[in-house]
Amino acid sequence: MIIDPNDPAHIESPKVAEARAAAKAAGVSAADETDAPPSYSDLPPAFEAPAGSPPPQAGSSAIPVAPRQAATNFVYTVLDNNKVKGSYHIDPTLTIPAALLAPAVAALPAHQRKNIHLFSKNGSVDADVLVSSAHGERDAKRPKRATLVAGSANGSVTLRVRRAESNLLLSATPVHIAAASRNGSVRISLPASFTGPLKLTTHNGTIRLSPGLTARLSTDNHVDHTRQCFVGDMSLYEGDEWHGDELAIEAHNGSVTVNEVEGEVDLVSTSTVAGKGKGKGLFSRMFG
Repeated sequence: MIIDPNDPAHIESPKVAEARAAAKAAGVSAADETDAPPSYSDLPPAFEAPAGSPPPQAGSSAIPVAPRQAATNFVYTVLDNNKVKGSYHIDPTLTIPAALLAPAVAALPAHQRKNIHLFSKNGSVDADVLVSSAHGERDAKRPKRATLVAGSANGSVTLRVRRAESNLLLSATPVHIAAASRNGSVRISLPASFTGPLKLTTHNGTIRLSPGLTARLSTDNHVDHTRQCFVGDMSLYEGDEWHGDELAIEAHNGSVTVNEVEGEVDLVSTSTVAGKGKGKGLFSRMFG
């Protein structure tokens, strides 16, 4: 349809004509007025950085990063017919009020409580665990050890453990890991800095260590269905006591695999030990 500018139906009102004239005088067309984006003050902020945060560097992404998971302690999850799967941030120095503890944990003396206890009767256990410690509450000479327990009666157990500390002036939080499965494989990924003894048992399966761990072994003993070795520098031993990292695994009907969590290449085993045996061991002591 052709619009006649002289048609009274399309003649601008005095206010519209005045606005158009003002815009033209300012060098801005009506189309520019209509299509121009709103000012930044009119737009909702996509992300507000915390107070005191440095400004983004040139070329850096402005996409916000999800905050790190809050630390907790004395996690207790026991399921009958479901798998246990999740990510956890454990601080062994964190105090949890007794009223907030699981009854099974609250009933134990403080020195017997596990910092995390994951178990499934008829399902797998698959967990990522980040271990840290409040710097202001730590004894740098002998930091509190984190005790991590995972097991399944009829399912596989997979545990990936990382340490959060990056300050070299402070000792890393030691980890004591115990994992077991009556009918399933057990795979544990350790921090690259893990230093301590391994006790690995399989009653009907194989034991496999990653090449990186194998290269760091100070001792390596195989007796029947149990392999015991020490990863790293044994000079850190204080007499007959050990307060550092430690790993114990038992699988009744399944393989045992241990590697380093930072490894990007899938495990290529350099040593395998097969074993068969009977007896009441780690699983029974851990889960009854």
